[in-house]
Amino acid sequence: MKAPDANRGSKNRRTLQLITRAKMKNLELPVDRLLRRMNDPRLPEDIVDHLAALAAPYTAARLSAVSVMKRPSQMSSQELDDAIQMAKEDALRLGSRKPDACTDRRLARGA
Repeated sequence: MKAPDANRGSKNRRTLQLITRAKMKNLELPVDRLLRRMNDPRLPEDIVDHLAALAAPYTAARLSAVSVMKRPSQMSSQELDDAIQMAKEDALRLGSRKPDACTDRRLARGA
């Protein structure tokens, strides 16, 4: 069991020793290999995307919380418009062909 004040994301002594030994022997570490292959311009984009997804947990921080929004019934008109605009931007960023689909319900209820 780890000490309560231990940094959960830090590398322990054994891990650091293994990394040091691997680098001294000119061995390629798994994440380094993923990153190198991911940047190979000869690979098809779907393979690059797959490699990026595999490497992401080791190279990017995890989100620790999600934003909390008010219920729509508690929002002002400006807050609703802002939320709708953010939803449209998210839909476009995620590849939706119909970014206005997220506003259909609002229009249907006559808001």
